[in-house]
Amino acid sequence: MWYLNASTILSLLGIAIVLSLLSLWKGRTGRFARQSVLLLFSVAFIAVYSAKLAVFSVLYVSANYAFYRLILGSSQALRKPIFVLSIIANIAALFALRLFADGTFQNAWFAPVILLGLVYTLLKVINTFFHAYYVAEKPAPRLDEYASYLLFIPTFTSGPIMRFHEFLRDLRANKPVTAETIESSIKRIIRGLFKKLVIVSLMMDAYQKLVEGDMNALDSGCALLVFYVLLYFDFSGYSDIAIGFGRLMGIDVPENFKKPFSSPTLTQFWRNWHATLGDWFREHVFQMFASKSQSRLFSAFMALFVMVLVGLWHGIGILFILWGLYHGVLLALENVLRQTTVNKRKTPKLEYWTRCVIVNLFVAFGTIFFSSTPEMAEKIVKGFLHW
Repeated sequence: MWYLNASTILSLLGIAIVLSLLSLWKGRTGRFARQSVLLLFSVAFIAVYSAKLAVFSVLYVSANYAFYRLILGSSQALRKPIFVLSIIANIAALFALRLFADGTFQNAWFAPVILLGLVYTLLKVINTFFHAYYVAEKPAPRLDEYASYLLFIPTFTSGPIMRFHEFLRDLRANKPVTAETIESSIKRIIRGLFKKLVIVSLMMDAYQKLVEGDMNALDSGCALLVFYVLLYFDFSGYSDIAIGFGRLMGIDVPENFKKPFSSPTLTQFWRNWHATLGDWFREHVFQMFASKSQSRLFSAFMALFVMVLVGLWHGIGILFILWGLYHGVLLALENVLRQTTVNKRKTPKLEYWTRCVIVNLFVAFGTIFFSSTPEMAEKIVKGFLHW
């Protein structure tokens, strides 16, 4: 996590100041200067962190820009096959790199650092392919604009996930950063750092103590609840930092956590927890197969399918697959029973908040699949058998 470093914070604040000053330079030349500085900073930042990651990133961006232009410039008959093959090639590349990372394959050129943020970059790459296939913007975005989107430092490793057209809109707008934006962004960054450095650290200590030694039902229940809240502060803290720095740089990074604890159904929960990830899978997977007259069974199957994909996106281990199946089955049941949404205004308060508690308990139990090892997950489950 490179945000938890004083030099990183200072360098991001420094480039934000430079970009703010450049935003005062109006016209095409000023906009080009600002975009160039942003891209050069991104590449330099990655190179300082890891030379291998920088080389890989430049090659990866260049190859996918070639795919992007190929989709955009191909004939109607060839566009769809190239679009599909481009996506498959990227997924296959990620899978192959993960096999190198776990030791299945070995090569002197491989370094685990090249996987840093790649799962998020993959989603952004696929979004650009959708942009080329469905929007077919002409003139096409330039290579430097494409690279700036994929390598944008605040969202490089863990999101939030921006759509390509939204990033281009902000990049090209060259809007000045106001005093109000500076104040709110700095407060957002401080809040995110407090979550990451203070709350997460304290909760991790508490979690480690709960899972030490023999466990009973109370230990297991408390461990899962603590870990669930810990994940929230960890992910939302990172998002706060990314959103704050993004807005200081003139890029409106979207919200990622929208009061998820007050979700009365799991369907609504996944629209509020890591919202940009859920939006991505709905727009790029679910909507590909959706129809106006889809049945409840079809919606249930797609919910299961999408959650299994989300699990595999997190990792190819058995725990992630089980996590996807667990949430997929629950979402499928909500679709079959027509319980995907609950109107807060039309629902009695006691019933509404009871549903919220139940949803959070289901999600908290599901965090067992994010345990460090299958042995740890088994230990927590066995703890529930001892009262």
